[in-house]
Amino acid sequence: MRDDGEESTARDGDERKTRRAFLKWLFPGLLAALGCTSYLTWKSVRRRSGAPARAGGLVEMRPLGRTGLTVSSLGMGDFAEAGLYEYGARRGLNIIETARAYDYGNSEANIGGVVHRLGRGKVILLTKFTPPRNCAYDKIMESVNKSLETLKVPSVDILLGHGVDDVSVLSHPNVLKAFRDLRKEGKVRLGGVSTHAAGPVLEWILKNGGYDVVLLPFHFGVPEEVKALISRAHDAGIGILGMKSTFLRFRPGSDEKKCSLTALRYAAAQKFIDSVLVRIGSYEQFDEILEALSRPLDESDLDTLRRTVEGPKLKDYRRF
Repeated sequence: MRDDGEESTARDGDERKTRRAFLKWLFPGLLAALGCTSYLTWKSVRRRSGAPARAGGLVEMRPLGRTGLTVSSLGMGDFAEAGLYEYGARRGLNIIETARAYDYGNSEANIGGVVHRLGRGKVILLTKFTPPRNCAYDKIMESVNKSLETLKVPSVDILLGHGVDDVSVLSHPNVLKAFRDLRKEGKVRLGGVSTHAAGPVLEWILKNGGYDVVLLPFHFGVPEEVKALISRAHDAGIGILGMKSTFLRFRPGSDEKKCSLTALRYAAAQKFIDSVLVRIGSYEQFDEILEALSRPLDESDLDTLRRTVEGPKLKDYRRF
């Protein structure tokens, strides 16, 4: 772990943040959000039945599975600057996602300040720990306690194991004990995992239980059978959060910005996705996303995605 007080590290951190902000502005399509399935019929796409509850009139509020929490349909990932979280909160977004591994802990420090200014009760706070070698119990507890210290909060609403693609981690006695103890101590309300292997992970949880929330990629290339599995898990009460919906390759000549916004709208329209987590690099981009999500998806939008999407942008997001 780097010492945040060292001048060289601070300078490196500033450079990383500058580069990250630039890339997020340059590629507005690369929102770390959840996404869309491939070649679906119109019947599988919809706005939630009835008049949806909306916070501030801008985003829909949804139950997070059967966990007892209510989340905004658009969630806030690792943003470029603190002010964007407050901007989003004023527009009704209430879930903020971070991780111990993001920017050497600086992301949690940034978000801790945001939560303090907004008020703890205004935010559904999610962080993640990276399962250590051999899933060492002490290391898990140390990581989570360090997160709480950095965030300056006594507890988080959602704790996820970060990047859990191996189901043996789900069943590891140390991992299960850590989640039990953290809940018992009042430091964690809900437990779960983030994964790029949604198929085997969801199958294991559906069979064995023990986890409340799953964060997974959901884009236009997700196979039909995986989409059906996600829907089944959601029906079973698991809270489903989506990411990386716009990490897509579009055919040459496509309007990438328009296609990315359409992909995000598609993700937010799925009945089995409770919140789509995004990274946003500017206030202008934020407004564009909120405006796009205010419009209902129609068949012409699906046609646009069918014509323009070639597949996932990054190799790692082709696994399910």
